[in-house]
Amino acid sequence: MKSFGIFDVVLPFLLVFTVVFGVLEKTKIFGTEGDKKTTRKNLNAMVAFVVGFFVVVATQIVYLIQTALPIIMLILVLVIAFMIVYGSTLSEGEIDIWSHFGKGRGYFAFGIIIAIIAIVLGAMGMLGSFIEWLYANISGTILSSAILLVIIGIFMAIVLKGKNTEDSS
Repeated sequence: MKSFGIFDVVLPFLLVFTVVFGVLEKTKIFGTEGDKKTTRKNLNAMVAFVVGFFVVVATQIVYLIQTALPIIMLILVLVIAFMIVYGSTLSEGEIDIWSHFGKGRGYFAFGIIIAIIAIVLGAMGMLGSFIEWLYANISGTILSSAILLVIIGIFMAIVLKGKNTEDSS
């Protein structure tokens, strides 16, 4: 299958075509047809087709997809496994796993996004350079200013949260 170009041409094309077509169908960027509320599937398909071919022609993007996507899928499998394990501890009537996390789900999503960015940077070969740049360019003044801003932000969040609870009572 590799000699036929399945992994280098067909699968990346199908992935990009499907994702772009799905996004275009969902967002209805090109509008709807007439007085019906149906999307313009032919126009959406043509745009997705062209974008898919542009991605396949750019071999660096195909390499990036082939490098980063398996690791991203591993993270997705780990998240689903976590949800299964955590969901098994809930009672029978509790279906919504995320409602138990409250604001923690935002932090969880932020962590996943940071992990995906790190994976993509690693696949592009830029993660090591970025970490070296951070060590070389972040001086004591910048680091202490960043820590001070984080502490101020935490205190502001605590004060504003306390103020909102007083107003509601």
